Amino acid sequence: MLSSLTAFDECGNECLNFLPLYKASIGPEIYHIKRTREGGASQSGTAVGVRGSFERIGRYKWYAGVEGLYGSGTIKGHSANGLKLKSKLTDRMIEGRVGYTFQSKCGWLPSFTPFVGYGYSEELNHYKSPSPLLVNFKNRASYFSFGFLSSVMITQSLTVGFNLKARSLVDPECLVKNDPVFDQLKMHISDEVQYRFELPFYYDFYSCSQVFELGLVPFYESRHYGGRENYPFDFLDTKLKVYGLNLQFTYRF
Repeated sequence: MLSSLTAFDECGNECLNFLPLYKASIGPEIYHIKRTREGGASQSGTAVGVRGSFERIGRYKWYAGVEGLYGSGTIKGHSANGLKLKSKLTDRMIEGRVGYTFQSKCGWLPSFTPFVGYGYSEELNHYKSPSPLLVNFKNRASYFSFGFLSSVMITQSLTVGFNLKARSLVDPECLVKNDPVFDQLKMHISDEVQYRFELPFYYDFYSCSQVFELGLVPFYESRHYGGRENYPFDFLDTKLKVYGLNLQFTYRF
């Protein structure tokens, strides 16, 4: 997202006058998870976490950013044969990105920032009673990321945008603990591309040369872990659909 102070040129057109280059953001994130596995197992529930980022972003300048997430919640459901399932799901993610920002100088100041990056993610699913097996699963992977950030300024204080953040998993794997027979084992997962779509709304508060923003970011995320043959157990194709809302407190300087 880009924000700015504005002025008017000699023709009366609204033009870019000041644009803070750096932004630091942090805030709570709440999201609903629907998790399904090949064969019929299904779980759903709500998680709460915190998302933070630090970015360098400016008109016709190189973009750089780092973003992290930690979230956790309880999901419930049933196994393929109808037995009750309950588990604690925890998300951890860190990602670095680089790109370049294209932005108009006048009008609504539309901006477009394509980027590429690299990151690491973990998804832990710890089963609890009354689940039939109290097994711990950890899906982990490094990944290449790509996508874009975009925005338009509706008023001098209100900015809206649309962001696409995608990640291509690199040699993902699932670590299993507390298995009643093998205790610990590792399963390989087929590489897949995961997506996150965001529709951010930012309201700016100006103070001298500083800008403070309050952001509301609805999002949808699709996570796919592809099925793959393993020994002694195959990894079953697993999909997560995530809907949520992020509240961001941002300082630009």
